[in-house]
Amino acid sequence: RLCIYIQEIQYNKYSSHFSCFTYFRFMYKYMLMVVLIYLTCSVKAGTSLKSLISQSDTATTSFTFERLAKETEQIVSLQANNWLAHYWCSFNYAAAAYVAPRANRDGFLDKAQSMLDKLVRLKKDEAEVLLLQSWIYSIRITVAPGSRIKEFGTKSNIAREKAYVLDPQNPRYYFLKASSLYFSPPFMGGGKSKAKPLFEEAIKKFKLY
Repeated sequence: RLCIYIQEIQYNKYSSHFSCFTYFRFMYKYMLMVVLIYLTCSVKAGTSLKSLISQSDTATTSFTFERLAKETEQIVSLQANNWLAHYWCSFNYAAAAYVAPRANRDGFLDKAQSMLDKLVRLKKDEAEVLLLQSWIYSIRITVAPGSRIKEFGTKSNIAREKAYVLDPQNPRYYFLKASSLYFSPPFMGGGKSKAKPLFEEAIKKFKLY
């Protein structure tokens, strides 16, 4: 149909029957088609995002998390200002890294960080974004703990504590802090006994949050 309208204009351009109405009719129908396509994509993307989030809750393998990340990334390409899609895309890549073999983690984390950097431009001062950043830094440590714990441990702690200032009741803050203590040796102030109360606090807050 679009080709017919263009041909009609080209034909009438050189005839006495060409008018503003013909041009207006073409532009109106063309714009209507564009709007309908956009709305259709938006509805489908919104529906898909809800489904993908649900699947993330039950995923357990890096292959599944990577698939979910890639599918969520397609939604991001359609809805550049949808911060929730950015968040879950980054989250899925980070989760893929978390359960992947050590040699494959940095690749997933690079993609998670890239998407998170875009997310920060949409939601700069957001506790959930900072907590996701803290988690990404924490996973970086697991690739090479001896050489990375100082740099990424510090970065993870800073991002996590900034999130606490914005949202002190967020259960993910307590979970991440507990995890950090759990995997830290006692001589660095960590250990299971230090982590346990925070894990318990996280559980309580998850029920209320």
